[in-house]
Amino acid sequence: MMQNTFRLLSLCIVFHLASCQKNFEPVSPPDSDPSAPSLLTERDPSSITWASAATVVGSPKNIPYAVNTIRQAYNEVYGTNLTTLQPNYLYVRFLPQDAEDVGLLSKTELEFWDFPLHRELISLGEKYHDPSVSSPDFTWQYAVVPADFEFPAVQYEIIEPLALVPEDCKVAQAAFALSQNEYDAPDKFEADPAIKDGKVDYELPKDDKIPGGDTPEVPGPDNTLLNPAACGCALPDDVRKPSGCVTVEDNNLGIYDPVRQVQVMTSSSRLFGFLFHRTTYTNEKGCWEINHRYKGKIHVWVRFISGVCEIRTMSSLLDLWDYSLPRKAYIGKFGGPNFNNIAIQFDWTSTIDTKQFRNWVASTINNSVYETQRYFEFNGLPHPPSNLKILVTLWGDQSNTGSAPMLNWLSVMGISTSIISGVSLNELLTGVFGVNSTTLIPLALPGFTVGALVEDAPLPDIVFNLNNGLDVNADDIRETSYHELAHSIHFDRAGPVYWLNEIAFTVAHSGYGDGTDPGSGRVEVVESWGFMMGRNMAHIRYGIFHSNLQEQGSWLRRVESERFAEGFIPCGWQYDLLDDNGQNPPDVVETLLLPPFPPFIDNISGFSLLEIYNTMGDDMLSIEQQKSSLQPLLLQKGLSVSDYNALSNGYGF
Repeated sequence: MMQNTFRLLSLCIVFHLASCQKNFEPVSPPDSDPSAPSLLTERDPSSITWASAATVVGSPKNIPYAVNTIRQAYNEVYGTNLTTLQPNYLYVRFLPQDAEDVGLLSKTELEFWDFPLHRELISLGEKYHDPSVSSPDFTWQYAVVPADFEFPAVQYEIIEPLALVPEDCKVAQAAFALSQNEYDAPDKFEADPAIKDGKVDYELPKDDKIPGGDTPEVPGPDNTLLNPAACGCALPDDVRKPSGCVTVEDNNLGIYDPVRQVQVMTSSSRLFGFLFHRTTYTNEKGCWEINHRYKGKIHVWVRFISGVCEIRTMSSLLDLWDYSLPRKAYIGKFGGPNFNNIAIQFDWTSTIDTKQFRNWVASTINNSVYETQRYFEFNGLPHPPSNLKILVTLWGDQSNTGSAPMLNWLSVMGISTSIISGVSLNELLTGVFGVNSTTLIPLALPGFTVGALVEDAPLPDIVFNLNNGLDVNADDIRETSYHELAHSIHFDRAGPVYWLNEIAFTVAHSGYGDGTDPGSGRVEVVESWGFMMGRNMAHIRYGIFHSNLQEQGSWLRRVESERFAEGFIPCGWQYDLLDDNGQNPPDVVETLLLPPFPPFIDNISGFSLLEIYNTMGDDMLSIEQQKSSLQPLLLQKGLSVSDYNALSNGYGF
């Protein structure tokens, strides 16, 4: 699998969409919304189909939380005579028109829904596109905001001022009756909120990311990344409390792994029930439990977000909205009264244009982050940086690639990307990313540069470009992920200036170059680390259960026998510092594939990953320099300089 480490197309495509004049002032709500549901049509030239992935909505309903309705309900329940009531929330919708709008909305951290919450929900799918919106790439996004909310400079409409109360209180029950909506009364009502300063004294609970991820038990001496266990989850104390397990298929090993530290979200199926959703996180066994009693039916989602990483998936080439927000996978509607043991299972598929694949690949990548944490900790290495923004796209040209530009972290650190600001979009599309001119290049404006990108748009740290369904097995995805996560800790070690210089080099040379230009030595250091770590870690998990071609053999065989990547990157050098060839499996032999280098001799072993990693600071600019930096350790390891030189000579330095 080709690795394209610093591909900046993660910036390019999504930030260029046809712009139109924006209206920042609120406008009156529409008299009526179009009632006919809209099925999505795909704009991707590859003729991707949605196949039952669209949300279908029906007729509008009376809004039970409208201010006047809640006022009447309060009077009915308590025999009062309230004549006025002020809203505590506003039901609104936003219409983003470009990357800047999306960036501004994502920074609000609101919970957005792409379908109207006041309509009958016939079925909830992957997407909804309002038929009244002409742009195929944007649609109205619905949300509820505090009454004193400061609106960003994005077109919006206030649909209805609200007086929100808890969904399971008696005032809510009365309001649903007054508005002629169905209501499943709870077995036990919540307390009704008081009226304070002329409005209902109630705030919606906020979702918070967990501050970090759990680090599971340290692996044993064999360095096993993960020992899959059957999901045995404890049952809650009440059948009405949702609980269960989230698992994902590993098609290489024929097992289902627990999906760890992803957010599970539940809500009642009542009108506007989504506003009162509850969340929790899976544990290391994939188990989850919502501490709330439901009655009737509930909706369940899995959202790929935590303090460790968030994973975004794009369903089309210009899916800017999903580019910007963590994936929220709708699981389904479940009926009670028993909500225990809800099994959420993400099955593998190689059909990359489907909801099933997006859920599967997000789960697999998520798990790879925690597996990497575990492996790094076992070897004394630091964890990858927290809160990684990981993006899965359909970009590219029939060659799955990965990249670790660490753009979000560069942004967090306040580092400017002006060093590459003059690079044109077409240069990035063709030279750096190798995109076929018949797909994306016509979307680029002449003269558009990286320097013209919108500052407010969210940026990815790691990008997977998956456009070839023949190369998306579990070991393929993990090898790429381990590779890029290894780069993430190199970024942490070498610093932002080093990383920007590497980005600039790959932009200027349409990738890695040929190894002859100034800066190629840094490429060798960066990529030899990535290739070695990705393949080594993939072998530790998969062994003989890999999906490589027969002539390639296992991932370990590729580490040992494929001496160079891209013709000049010594992808086996660092591993040869670690390994003891006497312990190699029979089919793993070291061979020299690129004459006229000298005969290959490897009598070196016993270095550690941490010792290699410690050399990779901001001053490490070539493999030859790394060799010199490690040479003082030979004596204490009982290794000879002549054997050390013989090993490096096999790589031509």
